[in-house]
Amino acid sequence: MVLFAAGVCAQRPVPRPKERPAPPPGVRFEEPSQASEPAEPPGTIGGRTVNLVTGEPLRKVTLSLRKTEGPGASYSATSDAEGRFAFSKVAPGRYRLQGERVGFTDQSYSMSSRSQRATLLWVQSGQAVKDILFKLTPQAVITGRVVDEDGDPLPGAAVQVLRYSYAGGSRHLMAVAANMTNDIGEYRIANLHPGRYYVSASGRRREFLFTGVNPPAAGEPRREGYTTTFYPGAGDPTGAAPLELSAGAEMRGIDLRLLKRSVFRIRGKVEVAATGLSTGNLMVAVMPRSRSLAGGFSRTVARVNQRDGTFQVEGVMPGSYVLTVNQTVGRQQGVTRQAVEVGEADVEGLVVTLQPPTELSGSVRVEGDPAVPLDLQRTTITLMPMDDLFNPAVGRPEEDGSFTLAGVLPDRYRVGVQGLAEGFYVKSARFADQEVLSTGLDLTSGAAASPLEIVLGQSSGSIEGVVLNEKGEPAGGVAVTLIPEESQRQRSELHRSATADQAGNFSLRGVAPGDYTLYAWEDVEQGAWLDPEFLKKYSGQAKPVTVRDSGREALQLKQIPVEPARQP
Repeated sequence: MVLFAAGVCAQRPVPRPKERPAPPPGVRFEEPSQASEPAEPPGTIGGRTVNLVTGEPLRKVTLSLRKTEGPGASYSATSDAEGRFAFSKVAPGRYRLQGERVGFTDQSYSMSSRSQRATLLWVQSGQAVKDILFKLTPQAVITGRVVDEDGDPLPGAAVQVLRYSYAGGSRHLMAVAANMTNDIGEYRIANLHPGRYYVSASGRRREFLFTGVNPPAAGEPRREGYTTTFYPGAGDPTGAAPLELSAGAEMRGIDLRLLKRSVFRIRGKVEVAATGLSTGNLMVAVMPRSRSLAGGFSRTVARVNQRDGTFQVEGVMPGSYVLTVNQTVGRQQGVTRQAVEVGEADVEGLVVTLQPPTELSGSVRVEGDPAVPLDLQRTTITLMPMDDLFNPAVGRPEEDGSFTLAGVLPDRYRVGVQGLAEGFYVKSARFADQEVLSTGLDLTSGAAASPLEIVLGQSSGSIEGVVLNEKGEPAGGVAVTLIPEESQRQRSELHRSATADQAGNFSLRGVAPGDYTLYAWEDVEQGAWLDPEFLKKYSGQAKPVTVRDSGREALQLKQIPVEPARQP
């Protein structure tokens, strides 16, 4: 599965003035002697690991230091009995510091205890970054039991912990952790960050349910199954009760009694539309259309009868689904995807046709001088369905810029190019003499008769600056997001984000010329800025900016503080 998301721009150290602004509280810089400084000498990073709740030193924390841009080695260390750690001979650059310890959440270093967003550490030539205070969060835990309608334990039930997050520009309840009940119906889900969660359970992990193809006996009774139940006993998320977890909390007794309701079957036949394909070794997968159910235990599969292509999917709740069949025989591919509505009755006589997906050819070129060298080794062309989180078409261009995308289903797509060298940006994408960057590529009619022509601009701009908090001090670890003008907001590659380093500095490079607004969040859910309704609440705190060809903008942003009671 490949997902589009707002790109995180590679950051490079910005040239600093001779008089560096004062570091934020808790971080002390030690300058090397200028007289003895060699060319690009390494730096050091040191500090302590402590328990966020108690403040006690933490020993045996495994720490890793990874560079966020360009080539560079990673570094590792372990805290001692006093919680102290040190990294020596650190090459200049920006780094992400991560820590792991049993009983604590895996996390990145952040200067703010209210945010899980990493604060990048900027190490300059010969610099000693000292007194880093890494506060690790004790894990939160949820435990409970899952029982049936009679109160008897249900072994093997699928339990999910969910929270609201953003996908595709809107907010959904998404699974963040999961586990199965043991032989006495008990479950335990750990390594949770503080926050608001919901818990659901279903009777079995349905993606591992393989049903047969024999028809039911005449006059069989109505079939029932355990529907997904949300704590404390609701049949859908609107009736679910939220659980507020604090750092280190262990919430016990979150028990669920599963609800039973009528379930139905989908029965049909797979037909083959091309030579080389067959009904052998086929699986039919049925998945809810709702993006909020895209992860977790929501996929039901069944085998296809090799003799006559018939299939039967059992235990399907009423709702809207997508039925998918895939097959690969040598180099021959077959695929079908079909919408299915299940009401209060079985779906009978469904016919799906397995056929080769279409291919889309095209080319990538640089606007203007064709002699401009373009390294395409790391470049990827992606078509992402506009109404689906799945089934993207992905390919790499050849040295001459030509490409072919295989496995393209009839659908509407967003065109994306990832991995471009610095300075380049997508300026145009034309298909059948139409510009499709903003409107999307419509292939719902089937095979693509025209090539997709992608033109790259080579004069992108950059934005650099500093984020200050309410007191006018540098705000490290802040999320800086760049939002294009409203007419261009469907273009995911124009949405950019970066994280301010420990001195509040940020950098966005490779920005396509155009009009934008900038936001600096003390903390924000990933992807929230893609939701127009969310942005409306903060429009007065945005900073407008116009990026010109090869322009370099320098800005000062004011941090948007976390709302005291921001809830779903």
